[in-house]
Amino acid sequence: AFDGAGSGATYGYANILPKTAGDFYTGLQNSAATWAGPFQLVRATDALASTFSAGQFLEVSINLTKLGIEPGNIYGNYCGTPFRRVLIKSRSSTSFTSELKDFIAPFKMFDYPVEAYSFVHYFCETMPLTPLTVSNPNPNFNYIWQTTDGNIIGSNIGDSITVDAPGTYYVLQQKHQQCLPDATDSITIFFDSVCMVLNLEIRDLEARVHGNKHLLKWTASNNQLATGFELEYSLNGIQFMHLAHIDPRPEGGNTHYSFENPILINTTKTIYYRIKIISSARNVSYSNLAIIKNDEKETNAGSPLLYPNPGSGNFKISYYNNDNAYTKFDVFDTYGRKIRQGTVLFEQGMNNAELTQLSGLAKGAYILVLYMKENPLSIKFVVDK
Repeated sequence: AFDGAGSGATYGYANILPKTAGDFYTGLQNSAATWAGPFQLVRATDALASTFSAGQFLEVSINLTKLGIEPGNIYGNYCGTPFRRVLIKSRSSTSFTSELKDFIAPFKMFDYPVEAYSFVHYFCETMPLTPLTVSNPNPNFNYIWQTTDGNIIGSNIGDSITVDAPGTYYVLQQKHQQCLPDATDSITIFFDSVCMVLNLEIRDLEARVHGNKHLLKWTASNNQLATGFELEYSLNGIQFMHLAHIDPRPEGGNTHYSFENPILINTTKTIYYRIKIISSARNVSYSNLAIIKNDEKETNAGSPLLYPNPGSGNFKISYYNNDNAYTKFDVFDTYGRKIRQGTVLFEQGMNNAELTQLSGLAKGAYILVLYMKENPLSIKFVVDK
């Protein structure tokens, strides 16, 4: 049947008629005031009410078989849904031209996602019994777990299982045990039997003038993980070139190294050195920079150089000193407030001293004042984490 605004109307409502006789829907209306739920009820005046008035709330059930849209008859899936969205409109009367009083936008039905969860995803050396759970279980659904490369201990049914092997685990969400899954999720558990968590790194790379050569010294932590050290140098601090390859020593733990650069490159004002570290896991990292200033003779020490600048907080200062001396320094912010102070030892010769007092500074610009013998020296530096 068709219900339009009048005779011959183009638009209107199509009345749904059941395939078999009888009512295809029923309704249950509240006969007395009923609680409106935790979010309350919004009246037409925008006022909030905590209860529905008598006759205001209606629960509706639909007989899908009478309408001929039973999913089991159409799709062969008795757990299927003929619709997943519902649109509700109400009017002041049954007339097509009556005033539209209320409108509820489409809302989802039977659309509940599932999410598998594990507190720990990665294990090393040993694989303990590990619980896997559904983070958002719904008591109206059934949950079945499956895996092809892992191992489930005990039952695989429920919103929580226990596993004892790495692999990918799948959870299937069903409305009923005879229903097809309507949502799935997976979680992967990793395991590393070797479990090497040690880091190979270079500590305290130093460069000094030794006669007419350059002497490099450094310490390798966890030396047993090293497969080689590539020494590199640069004339501008940006582009580095290969200098030599050093094979690792057989010792483990902290191991000390030294190398003399036989190449005469003293004609360049400043030489930058660094070490490329190659680990047994084929990971590559780099040491700090070590700097030598060839034009700074014992009669002319030159100016200290703070590097890297900008830096993340691990700053060093390069300086050629004529003798051994402790030098005091202060650190000021851009407002002129003194926030750090300390002392650095400049030994005779070329120094690459670490300023541990500069670590932990917040991101921003600062001024380092070194109280040299002649006059205080100010160096602006930037912390860029």
